[in-house]
Amino acid sequence: MRTFLAILVAVGMAACSAPAGPAAKPVSTPQRIVTLHSVLTEVVASLGLEGHIVGTDVTSKYPDAVNALPKLGHDKAIRAEGILSLSPDLVMANVGQLDPAVESQLRQAGVRLMLFTQENNIEGTKQLIAQVADSLGRSADAATIAARIDSDRAAVVPLNPSPKVLFIYARGAGMLLVAGEGTPIQSMITLAGGTNAVTGFSDFKPLTPEALVAANPDVVLVFNTGADDMQGNDALMRVPGMASTGAGRNGAFISLDPVIMAGFGPRIGQAIALLNTDLVRYVKK
Repeated sequence: MRTFLAILVAVGMAACSAPAGPAAKPVSTPQRIVTLHSVLTEVVASLGLEGHIVGTDVTSKYPDAVNALPKLGHDKAIRAEGILSLSPDLVMANVGQLDPAVESQLRQAGVRLMLFTQENNIEGTKQLIAQVADSLGRSADAATIAARIDSDRAAVVPLNPSPKVLFIYARGAGMLLVAGEGTPIQSMITLAGGTNAVTGFSDFKPLTPEALVAANPDVVLVFNTGADDMQGNDALMRVPGMASTGAGRNGAFISLDPVIMAGFGPRIGQAIALLNTDLVRYVKK
């Protein structure tokens, strides 16, 4: 579950602000890059340097080719020895992601370490792409990617009324969590024209029948991994309280790929448009 939630916060799902610390000097065409965050992996690949990535963290699943690369663990579980074994000339991660001792070991070994902080918004994504591009000598490509994000977002249809969307993180019927305020998935729902069906709490909390009925979502959103674990929409209908909701009565269930939906990376415009397309089907006429 930690890995999945990490994808939501990363990816995932995440956009970055200025690199932190003295290691953030621009570099030109590093030959061996280690990316320890799913969004950073995707950004580097989108800048045409996919072939220079030699290792990633476990949340990095796109593009497909990175799945064949060495996986170095997740956040504080990542060890310097694994990174150094790949002989990188650049390591990218998020501020606070790595154990401080690991950061120190990498710098002592002479490896350039670039750290970023994250925000879950479109401008933050564009800023991240521009900063990474500048660092890799690919500044011209950043503008092209930003324009693509805007073009994809232009396909989003305004929704009136805005459907209430409940995101459920499912790992079997006995483990259901819902996304509250301040989560990347709430930002995604809002950008796609929906409204988070639950309020009054942050992060994730267990779903109860009473809370489900009270939220009365128009649409239920799950990631396709979670839907598969619950054996599809029939399993969602068996969730206590679901039949009493608008989503349950109308069979308004959306299942999407977490790799694109959970990260504020270069494909954020495409992700928003995908969710919006599905939500359009359930807007009350």
